[in-house]
Amino acid sequence: MLYTTESLGQLEHPKLVREYEKLSEHNAQLLDEISLLNNHLEYARNKEGKLMYLIFKLHKRGYPVNQVFETEVKAISTRRFANGSGGYQLMQESGENNLNVDQMQSLEYQDVKGDSYISFDS
Repeated sequence: MLYTTESLGQLEHPKLVREYEKLSEHNAQLLDEISLLNNHLEYARNKEGKLMYLIFKLHKRGYPVNQVFETEVKAISTRRFANGSGGYQLMQESGENNLNVDQMQSLEYQDVKGDSYISFDS
């Protein structure tokens, strides 16, 4: 049974009233956190869509994106990007990092959905 502050007060249990108010406040904080996380998730999904469109346009212009993916990217675990480096570590390890810090930060992206790949050949 759910209690309201009013009904609990009528029962004259101040301890229950305080506990109810404390739990209600905690619930409100959790709802705020959920809302914030949903906003971050929506942004990440939008960014993923934009990056997929970029890859699609590169493919349509003749860049071998599927070949590059198959030979250089597919074997890398998507979880490897979860450390927040956005792939910077991989670029540094491969010796292909010719970007300055500002350019690298503008590339930052974390894959929220996990391993995924869409073939543009079909």
